[in-house]
Amino acid sequence: MRIGYRSISHWIRSFPSAVLGVPLFWKILIANTVIVVVGAIVGTVLTAELIRAEQGRSTLELVGYLVLAGVVLSVLVNAVIL
Repeated sequence: MRIGYRSISHWIRSFPSAVLGVPLFWKILIANTVIVVVGAIVGTVLTAELIRAEQGRSTLELVGYLVLAGVVLSVLVNAVIL
């Protein structure tokens, strides 16, 4: 199957209406799942880098920043969806 310019541009134009047709429950579930997965990956990488770079530094500060970022991102995404 060959994907051409027309099919990509059609997909881009039809994407917003397809998203609007998804039930609210699934939008929230998908958005929160993406937030958790991205947060787990970014948090793990940041923690590993912090431990390598500054072994004596407290990780509580990083945990606080990650929790704050996760809460803010979750609230913003849910506010946009709702």
